[in-house]
Amino acid sequence: MNKALKHQRDSADRTESPHKVHKKSKGAKNARQSVEGNLRLEFQTLFAGLDERKQSTKQIEATVPGEPVCTVETTLPSSFCFYPSFKKKALELQSESKLEAAVEFLRQFKEFIETGDEKKLPTVGRERNTVFDLTGDEDDKKINYKWQVNCGGDGWINFSDEANNLVEARFLASSKTVEYTGFRGVPYSLDFGSMMQKNLQSGYSRPVRRAML
Repeated sequence: MNKALKHQRDSADRTESPHKVHKKSKGAKNARQSVEGNLRLEFQTLFAGLDERKQSTKQIEATVPGEPVCTVETTLPSSFCFYPSFKKKALELQSESKLEAAVEFLRQFKEFIETGDEKKLPTVGRERNTVFDLTGDEDDKKINYKWQVNCGGDGWINFSDEANNLVEARFLASSKTVEYTGFRGVPYSLDFGSMMQKNLQSGYSRPVRRAML
């Protein structure tokens, strides 16, 4: 075979046609868009789950014989309600177009919520050897909160200052329950998961809420 002809054919084999180059470029672009679409969907799913405030229905037996059972419906706090700084960080990562980092951040946060293990705290999006403030950002700390109990026809009644301070401190410390002394020295327990206060003497329970002043 003529050497010049052979060289020409070899060069042609090594040189892709513009059509093939365009096809590969288009395929790579579609693959990137597919990955971004999946990440965006996962971010939305994780964020919605962690931001969801579920409804809870509980039946409470009457303390007076013959009285009907009371059905109480409450809205439970979301995971982000307990850790507002994590919500803020996830949205920051998303706004900075760091979608992959934002998704990994929410994955780690969800694992922390499910296990309660602080070793699972998110490491994405923060400098090494730094920690997140689990109780919220500076603006959140300036807000005053008052714990209140639902007393039926009397409406929502504020906790005493002493009980309020104790309950708020335990809430910010991510405790599951707290015991305290209420009016007239009556002992109570509060379950943060169900947001119900229980009279430890009578066993009667009432809904509570954390109101922003």
